Amino acid sequence: MFVGHLQRRKGLEFLLQALAQCQPQNVSLDVVGDGPERDSCQRLAARLNLSNVRFHGFKQKEDLPKHYAAADVFVFPSVQEIFGLVMVEAAAAALPIIASEFAGGAHDVVEHGKNGYLVDPTNVANLAKYIKELAEDPARRQRMGEQSFLKVKESVNLQKSSQGFVQAILSCLPGVSSHTLLPLTSYPLSFRPCGIL
Repeated sequence: MFVGHLQRRKGLEFLLQALAQCQPQNVSLDVVGDGPERDSCQRLAARLNLSNVRFHGFKQKEDLPKHYAAADVFVFPSVQEIFGLVMVEAAAAALPIIASEFAGGAHDVVEHGKNGYLVDPTNVANLAKYIKELAEDPARRQRMGEQSFLKVKESVNLQKSSQGFVQAILSCLPGVSSHTLLPLTSYPLSFRPCGIL
């Protein structure tokens, strides 16, 4: 499964090329998203004879869980990304993740070999190798998916993220050092991000 805005930096063309190397295995790809590269990606899929690729177009956030639930593996081949929130969504859906080592946040969400793989998406043969590996081993997919869920459950939450954000801002203020910062709950309610009590 791929979720994202279809533009060149998202690397969908590398994923399609890798998928072509996985044939004739029973591997399919659901592409959720839209954007300026949709037509060229559809043409590439046709040129590569990939009849097993389905382009679903843009979906609202509330529609994404059913797509994640139907997937076996999540692939994030972006060559340039600040932070791919879709990786967190995929991990929360207990999916193993094959992510670009160039994507911001990938090293925080994916532990290579434990809950997925970090790859250079431009190395299509290597990307195909990991897709095949997960396609051929349901037990590994299950194990890695469970690890994805545990990792995101332990490391991603609103309070932790908000506290890090506020502390980063406070550390930029004159006379405030990281040693003088208090836990977020020590600050007045009016100062805290929404939802932090």
